[in-house]
Amino acid sequence: MSGHQPQVKVCFHCDKDSPTSNDFCGSCGSPLTLDSYIASRVKAQLATDLKHRDVLEAESSIKVFTKAWGWMRLIGGIAVTLLLVSGGALAWKASGFWENVQKANDSVSEKAKTTAADISQTAAKSKQDLSSALSQAKGEIASTSSEAIKQSESMRYASVQAKNEISNETKTFRTDLQSSRQRLDAANKMQPELENLRQQLDAANKSIGEQQKVLSS
Repeated sequence: MSGHQPQVKVCFHCDKDSPTSNDFCGSCGSPLTLDSYIASRVKAQLATDLKHRDVLEAESSIKVFTKAWGWMRLIGGIAVTLLLVSGGALAWKASGFWENVQKANDSVSEKAKTTAADISQTAAKSKQDLSSALSQAKGEIASTSSEAIKQSESMRYASVQAKNEISNETKTFRTDLQSSRQRLDAANKMQPELENLRQQLDAANKSIGEQQKVLSS
């Protein structure tokens, strides 16, 4: 019985034979199936492309950074120059500014002295006017108080006099009232006698009337 040749697979990458039981080439390690080989090749190609792209991006970034750094150095030099020029101008302006500040300070000090003198003079005059007004007010108050005291004394004297007059008039009224009461009592006591006299007068008049009738007949 003759032996038969074992089945083999040809590697798609290195063209070497490998047993069919193997999934990968024994020489280069590539997949022995077509789908797996294509997938590995695509993956390797993508990795290579990505690597090349990363390298290109890194190189581009380095170039951009180098160019930007050059521009920054140029701009920095220009800025330093401008700062030096501006610093000189600012120093010159600052000297003029401080000179103006000193002038303003001197002017303010002089104005403050003048204002203080005016305030002191105005305060002294106001104090003098106030003292004069207070003295005048005190004199007027004293005069008014004296006049008020005089009027109060006059009113007190008039009140006492009026009180005495009222007292005298009250006494006179009481005396007259007592006298009137006494006369009224006397008149009341004479009332019966007057009534008797009236009756007698009526009787006399009646008798005279009768006598006149007799004489007439």
